[in-house]
Amino acid sequence: MTNLVQKILNDLREKEPSFTDADFKKPFMVIAHDGIVELLPYQRKDAIKLLEEGKLIVPLWIDQIHSKLKAVL
Repeated sequence: MTNLVQKILNDLREKEPSFTDADFKKPFMVIAHDGIVELLPYQRKDAIKLLEEGKLIVPLWIDQIHSKLKAVL
């Protein structure tokens, strides 16, 4: 599990280095299929298509994470 989370964080850092900025709004989706995990920009049409193909999708809403962290801290 740790390797999976680390891969997602590394991909996120590579694709969007500013994801730690509080005003970052771009949503992503984590897709798992055939033992592979991918991080892609969230597109509703693509997400529906992937779900119909039987792939697992986990939405990653960075702005909501920032909001919850701000409330806790």
